[in-house]
Amino acid sequence: MSRIFFVRHGQASFLKTDYDQLSELGHEQARALGRFWKGQDMKIDLAYSGSLRRQQETAAGCLEGLGDSDSEVNVMSGFNEHFGPGIVKGYYPERFHLEKEIDPKEFHKYRREFYGTYFKLAIPWVNGELDPEKTAGVEPWSDFRQRFTEAFEQVMADCPSGTTMVIYTSGGVVGASVGHALKLDDEQTLKLGWQVKNGSFTEYLYSKGNLSLVSFNETPHLTTPELQTLV
Repeated sequence: MSRIFFVRHGQASFLKTDYDQLSELGHEQARALGRFWKGQDMKIDLAYSGSLRRQQETAAGCLEGLGDSDSEVNVMSGFNEHFGPGIVKGYYPERFHLEKEIDPKEFHKYRREFYGTYFKLAIPWVNGELDPEKTAGVEPWSDFRQRFTEAFEQVMADCPSGTTMVIYTSGGVVGASVGHALKLDDEQTLKLGWQVKNGSFTEYLYSKGNLSLVSFNETPHLTTPELQTLV
């Protein structure tokens, strides 16, 4: 029997010029997880990360908190996040600039408008109903789910019995892992990803091809309200 943990990256730099890096809070969320696991005497035997910077920085911060910064983390792009929010820019390019830093005074209003628009477009995107010209460059949902499944099945096949494995990734991938384990449909799987907190972990037990969900979106290490974030 092996344990597999999926960890969502710490808070990234939403509405900054480069989103794909952890904020100061995000770094602390990652270190807090490592410190928590150190207190649980947890030993990581295998570690994987997507190739995105925020995912790899989360792995580094967690291992720092665990006191094991020299451990190897295997990078697999199959655990990269989908770019579903990119459909918002495709439909409203003049309003939503994902690479442009936003005035802090406008932050909360902009974030509310952005995600409100994304949530309206997301289900049609998953179902393949959006204009392909406006979603050009955005990976189709079906392709995302397939590449995740292939990556996950590969690492499970390489996971010896009794191993503790950690995969540092993003919310959509965590949702996809639950969808895979519980055989959920596409809409349910997408919406689960929206619930995943920054720095949280989701745990599975795995043995001989059988994958069982133990816990979802756990944050016992994030002990103050300020550390609990979704974006």
